[in-house]
Amino acid sequence: MTFTPPPHTMQRLDTTRAMTDPTDADSITGAHLRALREAFGMSAKDLADFLACSLRVVQRWEATTAPAWAVVELDTLTNDSLAWLEKLDQHSGTVPMWRDGFHISQDGRQLPASWWRMLVGHAMLTNPELVPEWVEP
Repeated sequence: MTFTPPPHTMQRLDTTRAMTDPTDADSITGAHLRALREAFGMSAKDLADFLACSLRVVQRWEATTAPAWAVVELDTLTNDSLAWLEKLDQHSGTVPMWRDGFHISQDGRQLPASWWRMLVGHAMLTNPELVPEWVEP
């Protein structure tokens, strides 16, 4: 059975999104935001692109607090990441990895290739059957 990773592209998409309405989310500290961002294998610029805001905004949030709407968006990314980890945990054999480019999330947003590499790396800790393999664009 062939494993199908999330869609991959070398082209940056022009995506803008409306802010999520935070119904029951609270803000988080800047340290919490940075820890999540780094856990996702994302640079501050990658996170800014994902949240459709500027790099300076993300940097300011990491120095203070992140607003509730960003927390909602990060919860969505967490859930998507956990779903992919579950799929990777159940897979054996080769898994494609890209050095560059972007993966497309379930809601159509771009995630850097580093996000996918982070997921594969985490899955390898519990699933020795995974064999990462570079894919050239």
